[in-house]
Amino acid sequence: MVSDCAKLCEAPLENKSMTLLIYPAGGQAAVIIELSRSVGQDEIVLADDDPSKVGTNVLDAPILGDFEEAMHETGECDVIVSYGISATDRMALVARVADMTTEFARIMSRDAVISPSATVGAGVVVNANVTIGPRAALAAHVMVDSHTTISHDATIGRASVVTPNVTVCGGVSVGEACYLGPGAVLTEGIDVADGATVGAGAVVLDNVETDGTVVGVPARPVH
Repeated sequence: MVSDCAKLCEAPLENKSMTLLIYPAGGQAAVIIELSRSVGQDEIVLADDDPSKVGTNVLDAPILGDFEEAMHETGECDVIVSYGISATDRMALVARVADMTTEFARIMSRDAVISPSATVGAGVVVNANVTIGPRAALAAHVMVDSHTTISHDATIGRASVVTPNVTVCGGVSVGEACYLGPGAVLTEGIDVADGATVGAGAVVLDNVETDGTVVGVPARPVH
């Protein structure tokens, strides 16, 4: 539950330049484009390492080239790292981008309810109908999809992905580059170590080891 002091997001877009660069240009880029436009970001370009995508567009946002080419062509811009194919891939994307820029946007839906005591890192995307409770913390480059609850004192580590309809209960600690599948429930106080994957619909009652995968109700490790 979120305290009475929680409120609809009052600063849904935080960036320093007029242009937003999204990398890579996969399916999640379309979600970020529409979310960004809904909070007033109109100048959007994309980068992708697939040469066949260069010169095409996603929802009328042009794909300029790979990340280095797009940065060179765009000049001053703020960056959002979209989903990677895997946790390892996503961490590599974040590292590559961080080597070239320190300017990252922070985009949060106007429909998100975020406690004023919660902390939200650079490069974070929070979609519609998300609730973030008191003293919760989202590290840099976390993606939180729609209809998700991150309760009081929970922490989500850098570059982790939280998909739709996830419930993260109070005091849960999620490490870096984790993936929480749709509809997963993480019960109070558990630890999910770096690189872990929680399957869709899993109910997690115990800690999850580094790079581990758990599925089912209750969740059990997959070896």
